Amino acid sequence: MKRVSLIEYEKPRILAVDFTSEQVNRIQNAGYQVLRASSGVLVDSAGQYSIPCSIHDVDICLIHLRDNSFRTSKNRVRADTSIEASPCFQALLQSVWDRSGYTIVFIDEKTHPLEFDEIGILNLGVIDIDRVYHPSSVSSVNRKHATISFPLFKGQDLLINTNNPIGIIYDHYKSYAQHKVISVSKDIQFSNNNEPIYDFLHDWVVVNGGNKREALCLEVRKIDHDGKQVSGIAILPSFGDKTADVSIQIIRDHVASISPSLFSKSPQSWVENYKPLPVTKIEQELDAFVEDAKRKIIEFERNIEITHENYEWLDRLLIGEGDEFSKAVQQSLVFLGFKVIDVDSLPTTGNAKREDFRIEDAADAFFAIGEAKATKRGANNDMVMDILSHKARYMSEFKVYDLSAFLFINHSNLLEPSKRHDFYKREDYRSRLKENKISAIDSCYLHNLCQRVLGGEINEQEARDLLKQNHPVLSLQK
Repeated sequence: MKRVSLIEYEKPRILAVDFTSEQVNRIQNAGYQVLRASSGVLVDSAGQYSIPCSIHDVDICLIHLRDNSFRTSKNRVRADTSIEASPCFQALLQSVWDRSGYTIVFIDEKTHPLEFDEIGILNLGVIDIDRVYHPSSVSSVNRKHATISFPLFKGQDLLINTNNPIGIIYDHYKSYAQHKVISVSKDIQFSNNNEPIYDFLHDWVVVNGGNKREALCLEVRKIDHDGKQVSGIAILPSFGDKTADVSIQIIRDHVASISPSLFSKSPQSWVENYKPLPVTKIEQELDAFVEDAKRKIIEFERNIEITHENYEWLDRLLIGEGDEFSKAVQQSLVFLGFKVIDVDSLPTTGNAKREDFRIEDAADAFFAIGEAKATKRGANNDMVMDILSHKARYMSEFKVYDLSAFLFINHSNLLEPSKRHDFYKREDYRSRLKENKISAIDSCYLHNLCQRVLGGEINEQEARDLLKQNHPVLSLQK
């Protein structure tokens, strides 16, 4: 079977269970992709469990095991951040094992060994009776009812297997370790839904230096047919503030060497510094191309911004109201080649309300007055009455007996143009507009007219002629 990724991602994909935010940040700062999961035992999890990714997308699992991490997780509720619908931490470890991934478990103080049972690692822990240690597997009855703990190690000497990189790391951080006896027997079992899995070996990495063979750190190793380790589970004590650092060291110095396929970059990444010169030359050309492309993108983005500022009035034709819409209409008419006088800018002559514009076309001595109206609702009769009033006042004041008028309307301006209804459809409206030489012009029509000029479909003169055809209603065909 071929593994196909639906998205690109950086490997390894690490899930940190019950690690603090500070610990996760430290691992991320070391260059790893890490998500934080919770069993619900930490205070900041508010009693909710969370597995924020599919358990089948985890390459390395880090667990900071605390008392009641898993034994009571079934009674907790699911957090909104959880992708998984149940606290399936045993299935998580099984999936990582099956994928030849790696799991690292750190044991906090006062943690009950039954926490391991919940994630499928059986027979860890000891029964402490007057400092006489017995294997936890001595009987299931004893395991459930006797006083079971991970006793603190009180000796002075350790035996460390320095052939295992975990041993070297343990030695380096030993002053921070909360040393405890994890097991006194090698009958540990790793199970999936109570079905034992036997294809692994034990490596007691750190043991008591005295006569008793007590494990303080161990590794469960998955071995392939050639006897090579391909994955594993490391079980260690907590290292306090250095727990995240120990995690980083194990991932970098041990997991990367036994499971290089988990990593996007080879452990021997230094070989990148010794590439063949032709390859280096092509990469340099690619870098130069990318840098040039970035500069061009910045130029394009700036040009887009400047150009949009220059034509912002086109947007205002569709969404503007009040003076903003009136200004946009004036700019669009000037763009089409009309001479437009803003009546409000003229010296006041009395208190009479007047039209918004006086519009001229020098090409044929055309003249009209103009009014701009905007509303969130539909066009109404009051708008027609206003332009009729302005027209009558102008004709009376200037002794004019033939006058055209434009009524620009931005109606239903919360809707996009394709969803705006037609206006002034009744015949009596259209007849009155035509008799009085008034053209009611939809702002969407005016916007489209300017776009056609910008696109080279028509020229400015043709656009002006379309507005001057004395049609009672000019709107886009629905």
